[in-house]
Amino acid sequence: MHETFSIKGRARSSLQKLKEKFEGLGFSSVQSTKTQLTVERVESAGLKGKVHHFYCVTFKPDSVSITYSPGQNKLARKLEAFTNLLNALRLAGSAFEVKAENFHQALLPLLSDLHGTVDSQSFATTQQFMDLSKKHESLERKYKDLALSSETNARILIECEKKRDEYRQKINELEGMSNEILRQELFTWLKTHDGEIDIRGFAKSFKIPTKRVEDGLEYLLKHGYLRQIQ
Repeated sequence: MHETFSIKGRARSSLQKLKEKFEGLGFSSVQSTKTQLTVERVESAGLKGKVHHFYCVTFKPDSVSITYSPGQNKLARKLEAFTNLLNALRLAGSAFEVKAENFHQALLPLLSDLHGTVDSQSFATTQQFMDLSKKHESLERKYKDLALSSETNARILIECEKKRDEYRQKINELEGMSNEILRQELFTWLKTHDGEIDIRGFAKSFKIPTKRVEDGLEYLLKHGYLRQIQ
């Protein structure tokens, strides 16, 4: 099942040359004979390849037409088909000519259908507009409230992230070696390295922060286990 409408016109070049204007543009099919050129696009198809929606523009020496699959909204689908036809004529350019009066004649039935639809739906459209306006105002208020709330939440988030990093550092310290083992390792290191220590090297070897190494050395010095040579 399909629908078709056509407009009188005139081909100003051969159909073969007209065909070249549509090739390579993503159409599903572009075919020409001596008497006509057909440009088809499949808009949707099922899993097994069955075509659901399509349109096909046909150029003849004295006319151009479009055949298309109907939709649930017949008027909207007809408008879409007319737009597709205009796009095809724009691609054809000077190779195909349609006079203004022929356009007008094809457009009149479509405008008449539109006028009837607008009259019958004007009240409903106005009501929908009012409802949408109210919803928009409500959303604007909610947005402003959320914006203010977001600023507060952003400050809280920054503070939380700061605390999180502090706690993470503490946890890493706790998950490493205990202070007692650290002191023993420091003492052993100093004995085997002639009393010298590279704090960064030690920290890297035992995968602990340099601050813990410094704290460990300070403890050993404070409690007399080590003595710093001046």
